[in-house]
Amino acid sequence: MSAKYPLHKLQNSPAFKALIRTRLRVCLVLSIIMVGFYSSFYLCMAYAPGLMASRISDDSVVTVGLCYGIASMLLAVVLSGYYAWWSTNRYEVMKDALLKELLDEQD
Repeated sequence: MSAKYPLHKLQNSPAFKALIRTRLRVCLVLSIIMVGFYSSFYLCMAYAPGLMASRISDDSVVTVGLCYGIASMLLAVVLSGYYAWWSTNRYEVMKDALLKELLDEQD
């Protein structure tokens, strides 16, 4: 049955299941980091508006809230860049090795 249905063999492969778990783990960690940072930003805006409106120094017009907002945008760029790097250099390599193994066994 596995020679006739290679997808069944792939789905039951421990390497495939490990690949899916790894991708899920990375996506969850990055999502939790981003949601946590955004949530803390909005919670600070709601419950500590004085802190968010305070200036970073006495003679500056830049507020803590502005810095926090810019940091949240930068964090989104950094996490997206990390995911793109991880996907290209780690995930694709594991996926290609798994497909090569599956195709080699099929021949």
